[in-house]
Amino acid sequence: NNLASMTSLVSLIEQHTNDVHQFAGDIQRRIHAMANIHDMLAETNGHTLTLRTLLARMTEQNAGRAPLCRIELEGPDVPVSQKQAVPLALTIAELFTNSIQHGAAGVSGGSIEIRWSANRSNQAQQITLHWREQGGPSIDQPPQPALGTDLIQGFINYELAGTVQLRYPPDGVDHTLTFRLIDPDTDWPAIHVLQTKIPPAMSHQST
Repeated sequence: NNLASMTSLVSLIEQHTNDVHQFAGDIQRRIHAMANIHDMLAETNGHTLTLRTLLARMTEQNAGRAPLCRIELEGPDVPVSQKQAVPLALTIAELFTNSIQHGAAGVSGGSIEIRWSANRSNQAQQITLHWREQGGPSIDQPPQPALGTDLIQGFINYELAGTVQLRYPPDGVDHTLTFRLIDPDTDWPAIHVLQTKIPPAMSHQST
């Protein structure tokens, strides 16, 4: 549930910083992201949310933080259940935050291409999503894993039964996320996908 998710998130952030101001900022930013996501779900009025709609909404929410960045979306419309929409949207929010702070979204002339494909498999769609940035600061070496990286990997690996490849070529990040989107009308108890919470195993990571 939301309280368990927030409690786990607070515990994880606490392990990554001893600075009270940074701690407060990290908490506020992620609470704001969660609130926006729940507003988005409420606005569907019971209708099925789609991957394109989710990504477009997340792009709109972050456009004000990256007004000089060009963002392109390309891929098929795929339904997203409300159970999976939250961890997926939080993953995208982390990618945007990283880009605004360190990458193409934080500079004039930067661009982000978000492209995805879908392959049908049983009662789910197997999604491959590419996040490619150009025009940002040159990357001399991959950054050290931090809170955002832990969250991205946790949401994708544990909650969306997927994998994460984070690549940092000199001209801009080139990430690939693969994950399963279960059909919204599927009998969830029969599907081995965890409910929305940050995995306890993540609390033991030190980076």
